Amino acid sequence: MPLDKCKDCGHEYLLAFSCKRRHFCPSCHQKRVVEFGEWLCMDVLKKVPHRHFVFSIPKILRRYFMYDRKLLADPRLREDKPEPLCLGIPEGLSPRGGPRK
Repeated sequence: MPLDKCKDCGHEYLLAFSCKRRHFCPSCHQKRVVEFGEWLCMDVLKKVPHRHFVFSIPKILRRYFMYDRKLLADPRLREDKPEPLCLGIPEGLSPRGGPRK
């Protein structure tokens, strides 16, 4: 480990985590992550207003969306504050979500 010296009193101490390798040194990796984030925000990404929405579908309904993709086009799903949806089981599907036999 490299030594570092105090500018005021001249005391020498070990400077831990100066390896600049992400797999061995969490503090060097953290510094690199912060620098990368700053570069990304300042130089790469455009300064535009944006939103991030996460839409989750209850597990029991996922098969219906898989078999009938038109359900995803429902305009109520695209609102800023969507109302809770009551989706019925489509006629061609069994209650477990697969095609009716």
